[in-house]
Amino acid sequence: MKKRFFVTLFAVFMLLATAIIPLNTAGQAQDDVLLKNVGLYGNNRIEKIDYTRKDDYMMTFNGGFPDYQSAPGGQNQCAPVAAAMTLGYYAQWFPNLIPGHPPVFYVGNLFFISGQTAAVNDVINELAWRMGGTQNGVSIPNLKAGLTSFVNNKGMRTVYVSSMSGSNFSYSAFKNEINAKRPVVLPLTTYHLAQIGTGSQQDTVAYTYPLVPGAHAMVGYGYREIKYYRMEMQYILGFIPIGMAEVNFRTDTFLMVSSGHGMQGYLNINHSFSAYEAFGVWIGW
Repeated sequence: MKKRFFVTLFAVFMLLATAIIPLNTAGQAQDDVLLKNVGLYGNNRIEKIDYTRKDDYMMTFNGGFPDYQSAPGGQNQCAPVAAAMTLGYYAQWFPNLIPGHPPVFYVGNLFFISGQTAAVNDVINELAWRMGGTQNGVSIPNLKAGLTSFVNNKGMRTVYVSSMSGSNFSYSAFKNEINAKRPVVLPLTTYHLAQIGTGSQQDTVAYTYPLVPGAHAMVGYGYREIKYYRMEMQYILGFIPIGMAEVNFRTDTFLMVSSGHGMQGYLNINHSFSAYEAFGVWIGW
């Protein structure tokens, strides 16, 4: 009887473990990964960070970055949307990429990237066609091939620069692309969207997660590094207090992203984040 009980208990444990432990998809063939327009919902985790001082460094593109979503009636268009946002960024120098679309607008002497227009929707649908997109999504190789085909049809060319180190995301390579003013397409397997609120010696980070799991494409257009400091008692020999000193107790590193849902925000690279691939995109003659 005891033996049967333990066998049954072990079977239940294995069933639960299989249900709650995520699969490692880093080695999955890119041809098999279909990027889908997986939805995000609600702020289901809010974190408050108390500090006495912080260093907040941000790097992004002048004028911002496009913030598109699927064209009306489009299904699982996150890959063509990511490509279209990249085109919308480069359209400020090459307006022929999106004919009939004003790439920027001005407020006084400041310029900003324009929003989504009917011309952008036409480009998203064309990209979906060139990528061989279906209601099930688009593969990563087809994302690149479709974007290259579109750009080549304009008499221009693309160059893709990896932001990976082997099968892992490389933050330093990502920074190099952003510093060079090249957006980074992010085909993701695990992700979220965060918003950062700043108060008096307290930051609030609200995390939004996908409704269901699935691969999804975003585009990175900047990064933000926040170092938090506070006063803490210092000890010698591990237990003898010698006085208070300021310490860097926490550092958060974020990618600034356009989500492909018509929303922009942050990805915390140390929280619910993994990428199938990441590549900077250069477009020119």
